[in-house]
Amino acid sequence: MDKGMEQDAVKTEATSSTGTVPEAEQAEKTEAVEKQTFTKEEVERLIQERLARVQKKYADYEALKAKARKAEEYEAAEAKRREAEMSEVQRWQTKAQEYEARLAALEAEMQAERLRFHVEREAAVLGFIKPEHAYRLADFSGVSFDEGGQPNVEAIRAALSALAKDSPHLLQAKQPPAANIGATEGRGPANEAVSLEEKRKEWRRRFRY
Repeated sequence: MDKGMEQDAVKTEATSSTGTVPEAEQAEKTEAVEKQTFTKEEVERLIQERLARVQKKYADYEALKAKARKAEEYEAAEAKRREAEMSEVQRWQTKAQEYEARLAALEAEMQAERLRFHVEREAAVLGFIKPEHAYRLADFSGVSFDEGGQPNVEAIRAALSALAKDSPHLLQAKQPPAANIGATEGRGPANEAVSLEEKRKEWRRRFRY
């Protein structure tokens, strides 16, 4: 037999006699034995321990989720409350605007009536045949109103004078005065302003203005 083969045979025999095996093989056998030695109770215990570690790690998750849910509910309630308040404010604003529009319309109507009254009164004094025609034909855009809603009478007279100048046919025909009437009765041209003022006083008395 070859000398090398004899040495290998000797080593194999020595290993068999002493019971020694390679370390890697021994480790595999040990691990296999350990795996096979776990009982059912031990497996349950390991699972419970692992679950406990996971639960401890996420112990605050449910509390945080509850807080987040409460925060969302609070925000939703606040948004709903603000919307309700805004709707109430808008409703009152709409009512206020409606009242203001009605008041403005009423004031405009009252101003128109006052303007008509003053125009017809002054037109009658100036000798217009139909004072209501003067109200429709004259331009009163330059007439302003004071804080009490009364029109500017001087502006009304100016507008009527302009109408009388442009349309003299709207005025009553003047009767020529008789001889010496102005001298005997004191009704000459110098007293024409007094006559107009008397007519205005008469209109004020009749209309209680």
